[in-house]
Amino acid sequence: MAKSIGGLFVKFGANTIEFDKGVKGINGALSTLKKDVATFNKKLKFDPGNADLLAKKLENFQEQARIGGIKLEELRRKQKALGEDKIGTVEWQKYESEAQKTAAQIDVVYRSIDSVINQQKDLKADSVAGIGRALEDVASELDIVNRKLELDPENLDLIERQATLMGKQMELSGNKVEKLGSELKELKASDAPANDIKKMERALEEAEIEAMQLERALNDVE
Repeated sequence: MAKSIGGLFVKFGANTIEFDKGVKGINGALSTLKKDVATFNKKLKFDPGNADLLAKKLENFQEQARIGGIKLEELRRKQKALGEDKIGTVEWQKYESEAQKTAAQIDVVYRSIDSVINQQKDLKADSVAGIGRALEDVASELDIVNRKLELDPENLDLIERQATLMGKQMELSGNKVEKLGSELKELKASDAPANDIKKMERALEEAEIEAMQLERALNDVE
């Protein structure tokens, strides 16, 4: 990265651009970053599982948080430079209002960062969401096999495939129960809000019921 005299740098995707460290220059950098996020969001609507786009979106929010912090520091510096005799004046209050607004915007950005990180976690195959997607895929394939078996009930290949898919369902549902149980334990240990714990407990109970239903269905086939 090139060095600058009195300037700052911000990363826009693959590009690193210099901007003036004054509030006006910082606002321009933040505005460009927000436009990039809007572009990422449009693309993610059509491709929500795109890990590369999510990574770029996360990096963008991290840059927004960093540049927002620089803006907050600059506003506080300008406010302090007015001198103690200016505290409470219109000019001082103008900086105070902008600083509070900037701090609130930074909080929103940090919540967005957490949201993207959670989305990235959900993309992993061993996440609850990933296991859920795998269960849907198996269920879809099993539905086709079952419909074929209705037309050809003595087909041994189809019967074997049905048993394999149902076994896969059992395995995945067991993994889901285990994963939810682990996450519930972590949630309780982190002193999370009671409502969040209740939602996780409900999700675990539903997963346990699903696993029992699948086990019963497999036993009926056998």
